[in-house]
Amino acid sequence: MTKNGIRRFVGVIKMFKMALSIVTVRIFAQRLLQEIVKHLDEITVEELHDALDNVDGKKPTQRL
Repeated sequence: MTKNGIRRFVGVIKMFKMALSIVTVRIFAQRLLQEIVKHLDEITVEELHDALDNVDGKKPTQRL
């Protein structure tokens, strides 16, 4: 294999790794969102307000 061939191969591997990382993050985000939605039925609006008011070190930018 020539140097150019090796460079192309390494480039393809790097792009594959990047694409795999993006897909992994997307799958994780979807599963996390599904879990959050499952638990929203169990939480009252008042509890959500309290949680937003009591975030450590951060101020909520949007109120419910």
